[in-house]
Amino acid sequence: MSFQGIISNIERIGENIFLSSRDGSMTFDQFRNQVDLLKGYMYKTITDDNITIGICIRSKAICSEVYIAAIEMGHDAAIIGFDVNQNELDQYVGSVPVNLIVCSRYDRDIPRFECDILYVEEMVLNTCTAIDFISRDIYGDTLVQTSGTSGKRKVVRLSVDNLLSSAYSWGFAIELSAEDTYVHALELSTVGGVAILWRSLLHGFAIYMTDSKLADFKKINSGNVIVSLVPTMLFD
Repeated sequence: MSFQGIISNIERIGENIFLSSRDGSMTFDQFRNQVDLLKGYMYKTITDDNITIGICIRSKAICSEVYIAAIEMGHDAAIIGFDVNQNELDQYVGSVPVNLIVCSRYDRDIPRFECDILYVEEMVLNTCTAIDFISRDIYGDTLVQTSGTSGKRKVVRLSVDNLLSSAYSWGFAIELSAEDTYVHALELSTVGGVAILWRSLLHGFAIYMTDSKLADFKKINSGNVIVSLVPTMLFD
C-alpha cells in the first residue's frame, strides 16, 4: 500500500479509535485533521525544502502528529527520545544533522540543543489553514535510533516504503486486524516504537499508549491485545 492508500484507509475507518491513553482518545479522523493543520503551519513557516526536523515531545500522540505532518511535507523527521544522555544526544544530532527542533514547553528536562527550537504550543492550530493530502513522489525519511540494548545506539534511516513494507509483513505474520488493540510501551524514538504507528495506519487497529513499565495501562475487554517489549522490559 502507498502513502495515498494510507489516506484512503483513514477515510474508510475514520470514526474508529486510533490513539488512546489514560488521558483520553483520538479517532483516525481527528488525528488526520490535526496533521493537516500542522502541515498548514509548516507550509507557511518553513520555506526550505527537505530539511531535517528533530521532534522531541514526550506526548506520544502529539509527537505522532508532528512526525506524520513533517514526513508528508517532504521533510526528514528525527524522533529524539528523553532517555539518552547529553553525549549520546550530541552525537545523534551532530550526525543527522538537525535543522530545527520541535518540542513542548510543558515537557521538563528537555535536552540541550544547538539549533533553532520551535515550541509546538506556538504552532497555533486555530489560526492555520488545513492542507489536504499532497500527491508527491518524495516524502521525508524517518531517522530513529536503535534501542541500544545490544550495544551502542545506531542511527537508522527509514523511507516511507521501508515502513509500509515492514508494517505489511508484520500484519501478515501475526494476522493484525482492526479489532486488535496494540499496547505501545516503546519509545517513538526507536525503530520498534515508530513501526507500531505505521502498522496501525495500515491495518486500522487501536493503539493504547503507555510507558515502558505499563504503569498506566488499563484493562482492555475486547479483541486481541498485543504488546511489543524489548528484552529488558520483558524481564522487569
